[in-house]
Amino acid sequence: MKKLYNWKFALFMSVFIALLLLSSVLYADFVTLPSENWSKYITLYQSDVTDQTQNYYDDIFDVVDYDHQLLLTFSDKQKLHFNILNLSGEIQKSFTYDLNTNVKKISTEINLNVLTVLIATETTLNQYNFNLSDFTLNAQAEITNHFESVKLDGKNAVVYVDDTFYFFNGTNLNFVSENSKVEQFDFQLDQNKLFINLLEYNLGGYYFSLYRYDINHDELFYKENMQKVNAISGTISLDTDLFIKEDHLYNCMILKNTKYGQNFETNLIVDKNTLDIIESVDSSNMSYDPNTQFVSYNDQVYIAYNDKSFIGKLEIGSQFKTYTNVFLRPITKGQEIEQLPFKILTKSQNYAPNFKFITVDKLDYLITNEIDHGQNVLYISSNEPNIIKQSTKLALTDYQNIFFGALTYIPASLMTSWMVIIGLLFPVIFVVIPIAIIKMNWVERNPIKMLYSAILAYLLVKIYYVFSNFDLLLFSNTSMGTPPFHLSSVFLSSLTFIFTTGISLLCIHLFLKNKPQTHFITAFFFFFVFEMIQYLFYITTYAVMYM
Repeated sequence: MKKLYNWKFALFMSVFIALLLLSSVLYADFVTLPSENWSKYITLYQSDVTDQTQNYYDDIFDVVDYDHQLLLTFSDKQKLHFNILNLSGEIQKSFTYDLNTNVKKISTEINLNVLTVLIATETTLNQYNFNLSDFTLNAQAEITNHFESVKLDGKNAVVYVDDTFYFFNGTNLNFVSENSKVEQFDFQLDQNKLFINLLEYNLGGYYFSLYRYDINHDELFYKENMQKVNAISGTISLDTDLFIKEDHLYNCMILKNTKYGQNFETNLIVDKNTLDIIESVDSSNMSYDPNTQFVSYNDQVYIAYNDKSFIGKLEIGSQFKTYTNVFLRPITKGQEIEQLPFKILTKSQNYAPNFKFITVDKLDYLITNEIDHGQNVLYISSNEPNIIKQSTKLALTDYQNIFFGALTYIPASLMTSWMVIIGLLFPVIFVVIPIAIIKMNWVERNPIKMLYSAILAYLLVKIYYVFSNFDLLLFSNTSMGTPPFHLSSVFLSSLTFIFTTGISLLCIHLFLKNKPQTHFITAFFFFFVFEMIQYLFYITTYAVMYM
């Protein structure tokens, strides 16, 4: 035991405690939920093919409510996968079907005991009907073998080819209208009326227009150039989204500036009966790609979209970064978008190009896909309590990532330590060195007294240095995630400085106990090194992390 009780052991234990504190900060960030009452994601499926980037942006999955469960359908390696999940996100049954073709888009709908799957490839649109009891194929039909653009919704589809719109109602493909100006569109079916919003390019600008097609009477009403969509030069169209709730049509027109990478969105609320614009609001963001989806959440219309968010101080460099994640915000009349509250649904460094939001038994779920370490991965997140609890459980690899992430802050902290050295050491040198020169004989006869005098001078300088900058040492910036426990208040910060100083004094005491004849300059140098190590691990690291 006496062999362990030395300055090396004391210093090691202090550094070990500091690393535990540092890891605890990163751990708290790691397990923090994206937002209140919403889980981190849980892995549902991970492709074992390392190169899945070719279908990264393809809409390769869909999810529907199936008898108080979730039925997830997705494509991978030219196969269809069917997973039945309970409300806790646990897979109950799995089935596969060989497609022998690559998938660009998938849409599903359940009718009685039949699952209808629409699959769009590069050029063809096909319909598959599966028996829900064992997922055997009942029927297959080709809807069209040529299209320029297609949108799917359940068993319905709108096909655009040769400047012409066609509507597929699950049985037949019917002509709707000719239109040569369309760049993007989306559709929704409301009873016997088909609504198609249009982003058209006309006369050098983008315009919002609408189709209302009465299916029973084969009547089309076309409201053209309802509003010009604000856009600057170098802007291209990306997508549109349409959602119907009660008597309103909710529209989102999405464009991207190719020069600056900025996304522009125009959100329009339209009266379903008169097709008059009730409200129009513009917004912008710097996300990688503006995938949007209107959803019904808390009995209101919300829009899920991509934007930048802070996810935590996982490693050096990430503490100031934001990453593209999925947000949720309400569509509220008479209020600026920037003033609306938002909810973050994902917390990831990897961009999710596709996501599906669904509500089952008053519980909300989000399915996303990402490329993680070269693999296409499907995730689920939710406000379901069991999923929230499960998402905060860490695997051994997560603990390893946290620990090594903490270590990445040390080199950067070393590079900034020279400022502390100058602030603390130089005043002591200017006081001690002149005394040592003038009182050289006394110093040689009383090296220990001289050492303690130098240490006392240093401690006075340290007290002044610390408390004159004390407001800078309270790392409680909530925008940077979880603050360090030992520096979160004046009281705890004071205890930290007392503790670290005590460790340094203990180390120099044990050092001199083994080597009592050490010159006082050498002894003070060792004491100062002990102090700088304490300061590095307990203070400077967090200055790098939070400032």
